[in-house]
Amino acid sequence: MVQFLRRLWTKLRESTNSSQPNPDLINASERISRYILSKRHFSSSNKVVKYGAYMPASNGEASSYRTSGLTELDIWLIGTEYVAKPRNKLLRARGDTTAATITSLGLEVTPAPQPHPRHTNITNWPHEDSEKKLVAIELANSATLELPPS
Repeated sequence: MVQFLRRLWTKLRESTNSSQPNPDLINASERISRYILSKRHFSSSNKVVKYGAYMPASNGEASSYRTSGLTELDIWLIGTEYVAKPRNKLLRARGDTTAATITSLGLEVTPAPQPHPRHTNITNWPHEDSEKKLVAIELANSATLELPPS
């Protein structure tokens, strides 16, 4: 078990140190992943992300990650180490979409390299809660639900 954890940690460090995207330029075609920690934010039977997964936090941002160019293992490792573990929760799923889809809704994808170089925030949300919900619904409808490997 200790050897497995060491290999896993080494793999995570390698994935975070290699092939980093340009920190200042987010391409429209880049995959942006929103990690999901709550069962109520997706339906595995219907294979959909629910709008609650994309609702911004009270600071007006929705944390996300640039995952283009990474292996599935690397994507799940980032979600586990940098999203789920710090909150003492399980990583249940993720929603994947593109930067172009996000910006087409009037939102922005802003690099925010803490806690990880690939971290971003989805920003520029409308001020009214009802408008935020409508944008989150559109975003969730465009997202692809991905479930962690069994």
